[in-house]
Amino acid sequence: MLDVLPVGLSGSLFDRLLGVDLVVQSLVRLEFSLDEREVVTSPFAYLEVLIVLERHQFDYVRLFANLLDIVPVGNETEQQVVLKAVTYVEDGMTPFDAFHAATAETRGLSVLSSDRAYDDVDPERLPLEPKSEE
Repeated sequence: MLDVLPVGLSGSLFDRLLGVDLVVQSLVRLEFSLDEREVVTSPFAYLEVLIVLERHQFDYVRLFANLLDIVPVGNETEQQVVLKAVTYVEDGMTPFDAFHAATAETRGLSVLSSDRAYDDVDPERLPLEPKSEE
């Protein structure tokens, strides 16, 4: 039987977890849970973690690749969305824009948006703004 456990941290909880004792205690509880259940989560849980971590300096790609090994998402496509989104965040996108772009890219879709943040990523941006007449 597969147990689905949504994983997320609130900002204040994550800040408290930065203390060494709490991190160790949390890791022990996590390890126990992983031994007892098959744990999966959604890409949105990783979006939440990325938003919380945004104010801290990390090697996000390595961190999230390791987290995905511990707490995977539902399938390979969702894993690719998470990893691509993390790469886009490292390149300067906001977490939400990064997840939109990664989802479009993974699914082979274009992004319909007036936000020029999508101009520098792989999925094509279909502009919503009117074309200027010159």
